[in-house]
Amino acid sequence: MPEAGAASALADELIGVLQDQEPLMPTILGLDGPHELLGDLSEAADAGFRARFVDIADRATALDPDTLSADERITRAVVIQQAMARIDLVDSRLVEYTVTDLFVAPAAVLLSMLPLIGLPSPELAEAYLHRLGEIPAHLTGAADRHRAGIAAGRVPVAHLVESAIKHIDRYLSDPDNDPLARPVPPAGVAADFAARRDAVLADVVRPAFAAYRDVLINEILSHGRPADRPGLRWLPGGDADYARMVRVHTTTERTPEELHETGLAIVEKLRAEYAEIGKRVLGTDDL
Repeated sequence: MPEAGAASALADELIGVLQDQEPLMPTILGLDGPHELLGDLSEAADAGFRARFVDIADRATALDPDTLSADERITRAVVIQQAMARIDLVDSRLVEYTVTDLFVAPAAVLLSMLPLIGLPSPELAEAYLHRLGEIPAHLTGAADRHRAGIAAGRVPVAHLVESAIKHIDRYLSDPDNDPLARPVPPAGVAADFAARRDAVLADVVRPAFAAYRDVLINEILSHGRPADRPGLRWLPGGDADYARMVRVHTTTERTPEELHETGLAIVEKLRAEYAEIGKRVLGTDDL
């Protein structure tokens, strides 16, 4: 019989791995975590996290649900699903070809999420300065993964790469209104905080964004897919990746084809409902 709270313990362990994989998450949510770090985007790091997720999923699966309380059975199921979803995300290698100005891409994540960070304590203020210093390694890791994607035929969409370049251009063009200077520490933090932050932004952060932008222009853009080939189906293994994303975003084992047919059936049912209401309210059933 498993120990009482075994599933909950695995859930706590899973959250810890997620925080290690995405250090921004606990900071944004106001939780304890490695507030001075950014995620490691390397293939080696992905392999390590994947192994940890597999281990947690296996141990959760090994728990006999018949020996668990109702709450623990639910927790076990969620741990298994979430761990498997993270495995699917790693296996999809999204970072290799996700280049855009939306907050799902490496540079855009930084420019969207870092300004949201609160600095309620001197410790978090110092951690933020250290995190800013991690940006060059983070963007270098992203560039390396983009190169690996190109070598494997997993390339981004060209016009989205152009959008990412323009996004970075806008950021670099206005250093006096740097959004990464937005987080403000509490009163009493060392008087030189702003000067040290501004020095890091000028000497470390903006050059790192400029270097990443140059990689996008000189190495990535020319390999981009045209606008008429935006979907995963145009990438090697894209159909499998699409199925993985369906599992991640629906928590079901339904295939893309099943979901498409479900959508068509719902639309057809709605057409009948619209016609009935239209006849009654507007005097016509002509959609």
